[in-house]
Parts: sequence; C-alpha cells; structure tokens
Amino acid sequence: MATYMLQQTVLEGEGTVVGTDNYQGGELHDQNNRLIGTFTIVTQRVASVTNRPAPENLNTGMLELQLFFEARGQGQGQGGRIQETMVLQGAPEFVGPDPAAPTVPPGQRTFARQVSQAHGSVSAATPLFASFITHQWSLTPVSNSPTNTQFQLVIV
Repeated sequence: MATYMLQQTVLEGEGTVVGTDNYQGGELHDQNNRLIGTFTIVTQRVASVTNRPAPENLNTGMLELQLFFEARGQGQGQGGRIQETMVLQGAPEFVGPDPAAPTVPPGQRTFARQVSQAHGSVSAATPLFASFITHQWSLTPVSNSPTNTQFQLVIV
C-alpha cells in the first residue's frame, strides 16, 4: 500500500469536438508532506454518448493520472538520472452539475471542472514501481478551496 498527497497548482479546461478535457497538475508529496515529485491529471468528458433525450442521455468520463517522481540514481533522465513514473487510469466524478453538450469550439479554453474523486487501477510504471501494476487506487479530496486543493491518493 502507498499513500500520497497531491497539491494542485494547475486547473485548466479545453473544448473538444465531443466534449471537454480538463488538465490538473501540481506537487506530489509523501505521507510526511515531503515533496517527492509532480503529477498530472487529464480527464476527458464525452457528451451525449447514448443519443437519448435528457435525463436518460449519458456522458462518459475518463481519467489518466501520472505521477513523476524525483530522478534518482544513474540513467538518461535529469542530469543523467532515471525519472520514475506511474500511470493510473480510471473513472472520475466531478464537482458540480454536468454541463450541457459541448458549447465551446474545439481548442478553446473553457471552465475546468474539479475532480471530486476517482477510482481505478495502476496501468503502467517504470521498474521501481512496476510491482504496483494492476493495483487498485482511490483519489479523494482532503481540502478543496479556490486557493488550496489537496487530494489523498491511496494505492492498495
């Protein structure tokens, strides 16, 4: 089991042909609040998946969370050191109601929706973290304010 704290510093949104993409990122901390790397979260929302009238029409959300750990040892990464990473994929839930079908032209910035929680499994990792592949994870908010959004990531 591993537990990490994610301190969000970036939240952006962009319209796509079929929905919206959200980009979140920031600092990755261990359980002792020591900075150990960075993270990115990309969520994609596809609107009107079922072609049914509301409220039966379903939207689909996909999430990819990538952890970038501080480079250590010998290798080709930063300054000749290996950059270790872990990729987690799953399904997000968002803060606030679902927006209507896409109204923002593709490639244009839009309101970004904050992930409220997410669940999934580890799908890829560099050698140091390869033993986590297929493990389940959950992401839950610890604090969620305009100036301080922090999540707890637990991998079991």
